[in-house]
Amino acid sequence: MKTDVHHSPLYWAVMLFTGLFIVGIVIKVFSFFFNPTIGFGAALTTISWYAFLPGAAGLLVLMLVHTIFHKELD
Repeated sequence: MKTDVHHSPLYWAVMLFTGLFIVGIVIKVFSFFFNPTIGFGAALTTISWYAFLPGAAGLLVLMLVHTIFHKELD
């Protein structure tokens, strides 16, 4: 039995920012297997920040917006 599930744009925004947040953490942990100050490890650390920070900031903004306007978004 197939079910059509339609999610709101808010749902997809939360999924996007959560994914960025988790990917940033995973890359950061993986970068510790290499020297995080030079070479490939430093590149991984930089990439992890570019994924982690927008994810964390996006989730924070969504939480604040949801707290302030929670009746309109639900």
